[in-house]
Amino acid sequence: MTQEVIKYFSPTRLRVLQYLLVNCPIQDSEIGCSVKKMAEDLDLSVTAVRSYLLELEKNNLIIQREQKKGSGRPTRYYSLHENAISLFPKSYSEFSLQLLNKIISKYGKKAAKEILVEIGKEEAKVIQKRIETEHNIILAEVTFKEKLELITTIFKENQKFPILEKENGDYFLKNYNCLLYDVVQNQPLACIVDETCLQDLVGNKAEKINCLSEGDHYCVYRFEENNIE
Repeated sequence: MTQEVIKYFSPTRLRVLQYLLVNCPIQDSEIGCSVKKMAEDLDLSVTAVRSYLLELEKNNLIIQREQKKGSGRPTRYYSLHENAISLFPKSYSEFSLQLLNKIISKYGKKAAKEILVEIGKEEAKVIQKRIETEHNIILAEVTFKEKLELITTIFKENQKFPILEKENGDYFLKNYNCLLYDVVQNQPLACIVDETCLQDLVGNKAEKINCLSEGDHYCVYRFEENNIE
């Protein structure tokens, strides 16, 4: 679930979602909130609340549970799904930038670079395992072109919006979205994460020739097929 879904919600639907965040969070999902209680607290009709909850449930943002008391019909209770947490404001970029700057000021750029390289290598391991598991292959055994195509597919799923092109025997991977954009705008050293990740995945030096942090329209990495490490 992404921010692309929530932007289409009406203010009232967002109120329902916010109500659940405060009153029926994930850790209390075994309890939940009833439609009647929500309708009373939000000053909405029961019918309206049910309608909003139905849409939220379709988007996997809430959890529904039933509890039966006596011989009557069971009462439905609703609570927030963990998918919904990412829809509320976060400050990951600010925190990441502060943390990186603190490492640089306290330990120096060399130490910060070493840490970022380690992060890039760990990310490469995660992506490689995902590729090999999903496609039942050994990444090191596929062709250079196939390897780049598989990596591009993962980057698409990660919303980097990549395009892979070949020109004069070299491959160019263009990423139109940087997941660390807010950080690299203020601290370009963070680009090392992506550069290291790509180099480890491809087994080939990733030559960066364009960068979003420098005002370019996209990041571009150039790979020479005959320069495999």
